[in-house]
Amino acid sequence: MLAWGRPGGHLGAGFEMEIEMMNLKCAGAAALVCSVAACSHGEIVEVRYDFPTNVNTSVLYGYFGGDAPLEGSIISTTLVIENYLVQSGNDASDFYLTFDVPVIDSVASQVRLLGGDLGWSGTGSFVISFTTDDYNGTIRPGRFGAEFVGGGTFVGDAYISFTVDTNPVPAPGTMALLGGAGLMGLRRRR
Repeated sequence: MLAWGRPGGHLGAGFEMEIEMMNLKCAGAAALVCSVAACSHGEIVEVRYDFPTNVNTSVLYGYFGGDAPLEGSIISTTLVIENYLVQSGNDASDFYLTFDVPVIDSVASQVRLLGGDLGWSGTGSFVISFTTDDYNGTIRPGRFGAEFVGGGTFVGDAYISFTVDTNPVPAPGTMALLGGAGLMGLRRRR
């Protein structure tokens, strides 16, 4: 211990005890900061929405991710249409898809595909797939929807999938450390 301020280099018993208590508080605070810094990411999960087989459908979804709100951030989005089949009497250029992505603070919040913009025309089989970070952001609570128009059918895989980093949770030792720090604080008051 550093000793200064009194003849002989001693501070006195009361002052030395105060410095020792400050050292303990600093060590406890440092351990708490290290523990909180060790918070792990939440679980990385995939949230997938399969498109209906028949186009000309609107869908209203409840919570993003299922029956209860999923909190976290979208970190990647993948859309796959393996085979959009258009038969005679319809034109693939009429295809229209919107999917509202329930996020805030993202570059975009709606996937919008138009057959004409995709270069689709006439009848036959049409394919598209892409992965993007345009929809990355914090998931907002509330309902959202999708609309599919065009007269064709989805054959094979047709979906949109989101990779989500759920909200971080404290590392296992953090709660024990916080509880121990609270008990130390109570003990010191007595």
